[in-house]
Amino acid sequence: MNSTIRLLLEILSFLLLSFTVHAQVKLSGVVNDQDGNPLPGANVVLVETYLVDVSGIDGTFEFNNLSRHEYQLKISYIGYENKELSFALANDTSIVVTLEFSPVTTQEFTVIGTRADRKMPIVFSTVSNLQIKSENVGQDMPALLSQSPSVTYHSDAGAGVGYTYMRLRGADQTSINVTVNGIPANDAESQQVFWVDMPDLASSTENIQIQRGVGTSTNGVGAFGGAVNLLTDDMKTEAYGSINLAAGSFNTFKGTLKIGSGIIDNHWAFNGRLSYITSDGYMDRSGANLLSYYTSVGYTSAKTTFRLILFGGKEITNQAWNGVPSVRLENDEQGMLDYAAASGWGPVHTENLLNSDRRYNYYTWKDEVDNYSQFNNQLLFTRELNRFFALNVSLHYTKGNGYFEQYQYAENAFDDNQFEFYGLDNPVIGNDTITTSDFIRRRWLDNDFYGFVASLNYKKSHWNVWLGGGWNKYDGQHFGEVIWSTIATTYTLPYRYYDNSAIKNDGNVYARANYQINNKLNLYIDLQYRRVNYSFDGVDANGSLSQQDVKLNFFNPKAGFNYQIDPKNRLFISFGVGHKEPNRDDYIISTPDSRPKAQTLFDTEFGYDFRIENFAFNFVFYNMKYDNQLIQTGALNSVGEEIRTNVKDSYRRGIELMFTWRPANWFEWNLNTTLSQNKIKNHTEYIDNWNTWSKDTLQLGTTDLVFSPAIIGGSQLTFTVFQSKANKKGKENSLFISLISKYVGKQFIDNTSSDKRSIAPYFVNDIRLNFNMQNVGFKNLEIIALVRNVFDVNYVSSAWVYKYNLEGSTKVLDGLFPQAGINFMLGVNFGF
Repeated sequence: MNSTIRLLLEILSFLLLSFTVHAQVKLSGVVNDQDGNPLPGANVVLVETYLVDVSGIDGTFEFNNLSRHEYQLKISYIGYENKELSFALANDTSIVVTLEFSPVTTQEFTVIGTRADRKMPIVFSTVSNLQIKSENVGQDMPALLSQSPSVTYHSDAGAGVGYTYMRLRGADQTSINVTVNGIPANDAESQQVFWVDMPDLASSTENIQIQRGVGTSTNGVGAFGGAVNLLTDDMKTEAYGSINLAAGSFNTFKGTLKIGSGIIDNHWAFNGRLSYITSDGYMDRSGANLLSYYTSVGYTSAKTTFRLILFGGKEITNQAWNGVPSVRLENDEQGMLDYAAASGWGPVHTENLLNSDRRYNYYTWKDEVDNYSQFNNQLLFTRELNRFFALNVSLHYTKGNGYFEQYQYAENAFDDNQFEFYGLDNPVIGNDTITTSDFIRRRWLDNDFYGFVASLNYKKSHWNVWLGGGWNKYDGQHFGEVIWSTIATTYTLPYRYYDNSAIKNDGNVYARANYQINNKLNLYIDLQYRRVNYSFDGVDANGSLSQQDVKLNFFNPKAGFNYQIDPKNRLFISFGVGHKEPNRDDYIISTPDSRPKAQTLFDTEFGYDFRIENFAFNFVFYNMKYDNQLIQTGALNSVGEEIRTNVKDSYRRGIELMFTWRPANWFEWNLNTTLSQNKIKNHTEYIDNWNTWSKDTLQLGTTDLVFSPAIIGGSQLTFTVFQSKANKKGKENSLFISLISKYVGKQFIDNTSSDKRSIAPYFVNDIRLNFNMQNVGFKNLEIIALVRNVFDVNYVSSAWVYKYNLEGSTKVLDGLFPQAGINFMLGVNFGF
């Protein structure tokens, strides 16, 4: 790893020397409001360069070493109309820019309390609306974000539609805080983000900010790897409509209709979307049928905006979450027979395994599906109280309801196929007592999640201050029903065999301040207090089910400095503390004596930015040290169930390198690389011994954290085949071709650092074509052609493993998730 870092630093030194430009002319200016008052913190961008500045205390900005040619300047400030200026720069030039207040843009106030900007010592990247539109042909959100720094993604069905997940710096999705318009999107109990319950949300997303590390204080579960903050469609000033169609491999189809009214009577606006996505999936029997909607009604006046946003959908997704045994991928017939025997399978599932291929799916029942509906309702209120204060208050309510259906086979030894498991009497037929049967069951979740979030922003001169917080309540009902069995009995169907509930209250308050000491140096302080009360049906010390209560209090401080050396160079450093509670499974399968502790993260981040007109470089060093991180070790609780346990000392430590280079108008290269170490110190692993039916203990010392590759890389080469100049209506024709590459290093699928239980590195390439046409009978027409995995690489993106010792050797039952080979999507977007 050291030699790799040395090589990258040598390349960096060469590039910095190569791209040094001769000092020519300077552009400076000041940004004021309509009353002539300076606006500190305005974003000033030189379009089609990588130069960005933020106006200082007195509203000033400056760009040096510019060439003598035409430039376009774009200035933005929350609550004000964006302004664009075009001019030919021949000599040193100073300008005054006046921004006009615009209530339409105040939607950004809904997320300003949880977002970072360039004057904060926070590591973040932004995915723009233009990027989302250019890539979106029906993939779930993790697939669209997979090129972001330090991100890996996985799809159960192997093709990016259905159940998909992302990891950030190796931390899984339960450790990534996700908000939509500042409102928590993580499931309160599992802490998972089910993107499949929000199909095609990308088509109604204005932009996305991805924070890595602890980030800013936010609402919902703790950010233990990072945060993803989505802002949905803003109110548009003009009426619009679009039809987006896409189709491709595995019978994948996407149809989306969007309409918007524009501003009516200077106050009202409406946005709406309907989407339908279907796919057979790459894996056998892994299809998905997804329906979704998005609608918003907004009212805006001089200083106030109300918005009612309703979005959600219904998904019916075939289950493919069991994966493929490694022996099936290796075509090891004896290994497959041994695997089936160890799993207790009967002839049906054994033959299914033997007669399949790398697309194998354990589940053979036609209705082995996840069937779930989710309805998200948000009421957002923003108000500019005066020039210095802005208030945001948001109410939310999410309703979720659905089940997953399972077939339990009498022939499989370890299926739940006994009458007594369901609390039923064994039926007697003649003189025979029947103890087992085939069963079909549905496991239901019926939940309500509601609350409010609020923030108050004060911005004047040296100060930018946020006071905020929120309170959320989750009320979940978990129950299971037997809906069919092969043996008729006296019980009435559906028969409810378990029923438990959970209530979780989650409240937080925070205060953040960014103090601009001078035009170059900013001090950042962020203090958050969070309280969690969780009541659930769990196992007590005697193994009996009873109500359990947990109360947790967390204090999460963060601080740092941001130093803008000049418009080209920026340094920052920060330190933050985050806490995270155990999830539902950690609690319900533990007892009060074995209950896991909350986790703590100490996060140090150091960064450097370098920017000139045609080249930008970002360097980040991070050190994320965990106390009591929860991982699977093979340990059991006092009633014999495997649980996640706390490991005292672990860390994620690495560097992130991001390059962007445009040597000519027709070519751009975006590259990001993460080099990291992800370790557990003094790790103890527990393995089931099938000879003694006890646990064997392994003292392993320092080992690697699961699913945390030491190298992650992403690259995008974009070639402009042609791009006409915009006409008087701002329309242009263009054709772009992009080569998109992703490299993910070796990943271990348990915490033992065993090469036998690892996923091989993979390097996958896609090609995308974006063709935009104007004046063809539509407002615009765009064609997106995407070829994924163009070199048809066989690779696996995720896995699970269960280890056991038998007759003196360690054996495994595992499930790997192969991803699709070469596949295609073609999308056509009609704008009107």
